Order: sequence, then structure tokens, then C-alpha cells
Amino acid sequence: MKICIILDMKTLLIILVIIVVVIVFLLLFKNEEGELLLSPKPTPEATTQTHTISMNEQGFSPLEITIRRGDSVRFLNTGSQNFWPASGIHPTHQICLGLDPLELIGPGESFTFTFSEVKECPFHNHLTPFDEKFKGRIIVQ
Repeated sequence: MKICIILDMKTLLIILVIIVVVIVFLLLFKNEEGELLLSPKPTPEATTQTHTISMNEQGFSPLEITIRRGDSVRFLNTGSQNFWPASGIHPTHQICLGLDPLELIGPGESFTFTFSEVKECPFHNHLTPFDEKFKGRIIVQ
């Protein structure tokens, strides 16, 4: 038994229009490499950096630094005594949560924190919170 499909003129016209639209779409929305222009392009991952702030008996250096969201800051003790870098406001350290090692950083040791929010983060040495040479600011853009 033979099965014959007979298309009426209206159905045939609809199929033909759909084929033409698809062909035109493919021709208009492809670049020279044959990639569809409407496809999302993978964005290159932004490179993050680790910035260093030194801590020693002379104070923090630098006292102010501007970084990008996603960057890290490493507080490196280059001195001969203990330091405790922490976010403002003393003594609660609540402005930039997590910017507090919760312990002393000994000579030669470091503490690193990654900044995930755009904001300004004041910091100080928890052991000498009112000494101006141990007060600084990290500006996260």
C-alpha cells in the first residue's frame, strides 16, 4: 500500500517561506568565519592581581591603594614585631568584613584578603589603632 502525502498550495507556501527565512537569517547573521553573530562570545576572564602592603615599625606602605574588584591585598610583615591589619572601624572591623586575620601576623608572615565588593575599606593596625602611620585605605573599583 502506498502512502501519498498531498500538500495543498497554502502548506507548500508556508514551508517555502520558512526555508527562505532560515537561509536569509544564516546569510545575514554570520561573520567571515561562519560563526553566528547572535551567539554569545566568551568574554576573556579578567586578570586579577595581588597587591602588597608592607607592615613594619615605620608603618604601612603604601597607606592608600586603588585596586579592582576581585583583586587581593597581601599584608606582609617586613618588620621585627607583630602586626594585626584589620578593617575599620576599631575595634569591630565591620566595614569590610573578612579584612581581619583574627590573629597576630609575625615577622616574615602575611595575611591575604580578596575584595569582592566595590567600596572603600579603611584599615589599621589593631594593636595601635590610633597611630596615623598605621591607618590606610583600600579603594576597590
